[in-house]
Amino acid sequence: TLHEYQRDLEKYDLMYGPDPSSGDMCKLGGMFANNSAGPHTIKYGAVKTNVDELTVFIPNGTKIIAKKYDLSSEEYSNLAKEHSWVKSFEKLIKDNVEVILKKRLGVSKNSSGYNLMDIAQEVKDDNILDLTKLFIGSEGTLGLITESKLPLYDKPKATATMLLYFKDIQEIGEGVKDILKTNPSALEIMDNNTLNLLGRNKFNIPYDAKAMLLVEFDKEPIDEKIETVNLLTEKYQLCEKIAVAYEKEAQEILWKARKAIYPTLYKYGNNKKPINFCDDVVVSADNLPGLIKYLDEIFKSYNVPVAIYGHIGDGNAHINPLLNVNDPEEFQKMIELSDHIHKEVIHKFDGSICGEHGDGRVRAEFLREMYGEEMYSLFLEVKNLIDPDN
Repeated sequence: TLHEYQRDLEKYDLMYGPDPSSGDMCKLGGMFANNSAGPHTIKYGAVKTNVDELTVFIPNGTKIIAKKYDLSSEEYSNLAKEHSWVKSFEKLIKDNVEVILKKRLGVSKNSSGYNLMDIAQEVKDDNILDLTKLFIGSEGTLGLITESKLPLYDKPKATATMLLYFKDIQEIGEGVKDILKTNPSALEIMDNNTLNLLGRNKFNIPYDAKAMLLVEFDKEPIDEKIETVNLLTEKYQLCEKIAVAYEKEAQEILWKARKAIYPTLYKYGNNKKPINFCDDVVVSADNLPGLIKYLDEIFKSYNVPVAIYGHIGDGNAHINPLLNVNDPEEFQKMIELSDHIHKEVIHKFDGSICGEHGDGRVRAEFLREMYGEEMYSLFLEVKNLIDPDN
């Protein structure tokens, strides 16, 4: 698991950057397949920017080393001779580079569809074909990853966490933009509904708080950054003085509510459980307050309790409605909500249906809606190049 890998790296004061919250359960292979990310993505990036090389077995049983290839190099020429589909893939990218780049979204992360956008950009700018980006996030549909070479980071020598409660959700967008100026290593949000579901008394959450922000720093000058956040947020309506923690135990207390979300939701009762069907949308930071307002309104209109939280630093909202899907009426609500929310994210908020959890069967039906027929047909061409027998 990722947790075991990080524990081994810790012996050498090293760490791997991407850190999904499921780290004690998720395997590295699954992270590669999903292009996983986590709370610290705003500093360290998602998996797609944290892989140097992959060994992949494609469906016909042949092995390929996926890495960055200079298209003018002998190494690439030899690769293309050995794997005929590679040259065809290069041609597909070059012939459609403008079509592909027009589909690049104005969001900080996107794991929906095959990552042709980043590949095309690098081909156009640097004459480099990065095959790792083809397989990362492809969810096992193009091949099986058996080995990897990964870049590592020095483990931070010190960290600090800040906890802020906002009285007005509409101030969050500007507040986040201000805080991002200080280059935090993590920036998390929980909305009003989530705070209520967690239990305000249990976690000493102010009753007038409409949203909670957690900010983490892991690079000096930490004290200076904390002071900057204090100054930048003076203009906002905060519920109480900003809490700051430097020691590990004190920081864990501040993170306690955030880490308690999922276990708490599973204890909700009435046969209702958190159902992940619209759980991973991404919008720009500017659009996130509007998205939260829209989500609050639509779930109230369906009389469905919901927790909305996530990585606000990169606009990634995790939406966890509580439903009893064994009830036909509630199951129908899930179908309608999924359709409405994903289409609204695409068309109103110019966002992505998937930030880090993968499309899977839940979101695949919206790929055409998100990318359009021309781009979707390119995804099919890529699949047919590498796996013609499906």
